[in-house]
Amino acid sequence: IRLAKLLRILRGSRIFQRFENNLTISYGIIRLYKFLAMVLVLCHWLACMWNLVRSMEGSRCNWAAKYWTESPCLEHADDPIDATPFQMYLVAFYLAVMTTSTVGYGDVTPVSDGERMFLVISMLVGASVYAYVVGNICDIMGTLNQRESEFQEMMDSVNRFIKDSNISKDLASQIRSFFRYRRHATDMSRYGKIISTLSPQMRGAVAMEVNSGWMSNVALFDGCPENLLIEVSFVVKPRSFPPMEEFISTQHMTTAMFIIRRGLVASKGRVKGKGSVFGEDVILANVPYRYTACTLTFVDTAILDRSDLEMIMESFPAAMRMLKKRAKRTSIRERMIAFAQAVNRFAAQVAADELAEANAELE
Repeated sequence: IRLAKLLRILRGSRIFQRFENNLTISYGIIRLYKFLAMVLVLCHWLACMWNLVRSMEGSRCNWAAKYWTESPCLEHADDPIDATPFQMYLVAFYLAVMTTSTVGYGDVTPVSDGERMFLVISMLVGASVYAYVVGNICDIMGTLNQRESEFQEMMDSVNRFIKDSNISKDLASQIRSFFRYRRHATDMSRYGKIISTLSPQMRGAVAMEVNSGWMSNVALFDGCPENLLIEVSFVVKPRSFPPMEEFISTQHMTTAMFIIRRGLVASKGRVKGKGSVFGEDVILANVPYRYTACTLTFVDTAILDRSDLEMIMESFPAAMRMLKKRAKRTSIRERMIAFAQAVNRFAAQVAADELAEANAELE
């Protein structure tokens, strides 16, 4: 019956599973801790068995006598050794660690044949475990820095491309700066396979939580159904731009809408940041952009293509009508502002011309 109680140990695996679910920790780190625990347990067992060999032989000549009395043998087998049990264990554990790590100082040595035989077995076991652990640790350390290794390989490829293409020094510096910025940018496309394996409800929850930071600042989507926002968050594509790059021009057609996730953009005489929307006319028709937009810093955007938007809106006709009304109001307002500014410029120009003519007549 008591042996059956040992089955309770199996509950420990469930405890560890709950522990792993509640913590964001690399499995490489967990494996390192497991190897450390395995080595410590092995050394503990070897230390206990090393002292057990001395006790089982009952000889007056043993390793403990040689270590503490500087003589391989005691006068009588029952003579006490001037050492506490903890000191005996500590020296035995010290020998076990040396044996397992293939390091030997020669201060603890076997005396009897039984002790020599045990050390031979310990060295074989310890060396095998040491080789296994070191090999796995090297493998784990390589996987822990996988992203760093990928970045370094990519930068090596970029440098080779720059060298082979004879790119100028200034442009090469801009290219390297862009890739270094992208290194720290969050690109959810690399996690597409993970997201695709989730259930539909979990995918929606993940998409909303990941994109809620910038989507909540987009006034265009205020009042839209949550399901529509989830669908939008699925199809937006991340793209980054370096400083001083014009990503919207009046010479281009409105084939996509740009939503600023991070960075500053100059457009229509203003500086705009996170949550700003450019190209909202894509909701209305395939017409040229009415303005230009130029980045002032490194900018992360979420791009919503016309085809993806139209596909989503087929399932949300009411939201489509609401977004079209908002886009029309925004377009009319901006056109009225542009017209008023043009009138003011014309009036100022006329006034300047009249003033110039009056001054000429006076002269």
